[in-house]
Amino acid sequence: MPIRILVADDHQATRLAIATLIRNSGQDWEICGEAEDGQAAVDKAAELKPDLLIMDLMMPQRDGISAGRAVRERVPSVSVLLYTLWVSEFLEAEARAAGLHAVVQKSNAATLLNAIRDAVSHRHAGSM
Repeated sequence: MPIRILVADDHQATRLAIATLIRNSGQDWEICGEAEDGQAAVDKAAELKPDLLIMDLMMPQRDGISAGRAVRERVPSVSVLLYTLWVSEFLEAEARAAGLHAVVQKSNAATLLNAIRDAVSHRHAGSM
């Protein structure tokens, strides 16, 4: 059964790039939905119950930290990756406190793929 991934970013080009990267990864991963703002990400995560949510930090309606926290409260089984241009120790600490799996810098596609693999492996390790 493929790993189902929800992608949330307010830029359609970024959502498309992530979807293309995932489809071309050779992994058993699929895009189950997209969201264009933080509140839509929370709503779609509750509806679709993906395995993983890749979410931008800076979005309309709700930022990625707030939305990620809400997703984890509503659907605790969802791993959340915060995908952003701006990575700092403070942001990583804030993301951990919100229950997010990791913060990933947008400038490196290989880092995103590795973070997805890590989140998936933690998910499977937790289900044993």
